Amino acid sequence: MPLLLVLVFWGGQLVLSPEARYRFSRPGNVLVLGIDPIGANADVVVALLMEQDQMRIIQIPRDTFTHSEALGSWKIGELYGLAGAEAVQEQVAVLVDADF
Repeated sequence: MPLLLVLVFWGGQLVLSPEARYRFSRPGNVLVLGIDPIGANADVVVALLMEQDQMRIIQIPRDTFTHSEALGSWKIGELYGLAGAEAVQEQVAVLVDADF
């Protein structure tokens, strides 16, 4: 089962959902989203790709354009407010060629 980790920093405090805490104990690729205070944009998009002996960290600039047939062309950071975390996850998976 894929892991999508959405991190929200509110006044310097990390808010992590209980589901993410549970699922984080298993190995696999992780998508980290840093969401702005009003929840409209993903200001930080980071893919943690875990392989057998190494981990790759890929930071995707929030102004990176993506395209899907269903949504058209959008900046990856704006896609969060438009269609939610799962839409960002799908587009990042295409960009970095990995499953989440």
